Amino acid sequence: MRAPLALALIAVVAASLLVSAQVYDSRGMAGRATPDIEVVTTDGKALTLDMSARDTVIYVIAPHTPACLDNLANMKALWNHAKGRYRFVALSLSGAGLQDDVATKALPFDVYAFRDYHDARLSSYAFGAFPSVYVTSAATRTIERAWGGPFQGRSQKDAETFFKVELPGVAR
Repeated sequence: MRAPLALALIAVVAASLLVSAQVYDSRGMAGRATPDIEVVTTDGKALTLDMSARDTVIYVIAPHTPACLDNLANMKALWNHAKGRYRFVALSLSGAGLQDDVATKALPFDVYAFRDYHDARLSSYAFGAFPSVYVTSAATRTIERAWGGPFQGRSQKDAETFFKVELPGVAR
């Protein structure tokens, strides 16, 4: 009796991982709407990121997580390569301690906190994995590409192809 239960549990976990991976698959996210995002600056000022202003790379982080720290070199390399073509912004789940956080200090672009991470208008982004990277088009106000987790393996190769850049990979 234990073997069928264990196999069923493994099947459920595998299926949930597959579904979760599909949510962040770049082909599944392309074309979703990109509403403006209400944010707070590191010094507490509220502002709105106008997603029709410029093509944007959004880097969603939970700054203290190892995966976000491990991905810093990739994001710096990406920014160095594509900063002329894209506006880069990092969005943190929380503004608490954001100004002094090591990960956000290391980023060469603006870092904000979500004003309301659970705002229903943001559901098309399907924020969830940390870190996540979204490339948005100002002209169409849609997501062009999205990756969940640090750039490594398949996601690193896909990002390198998309941006035409070689990334250093994760720190570990």
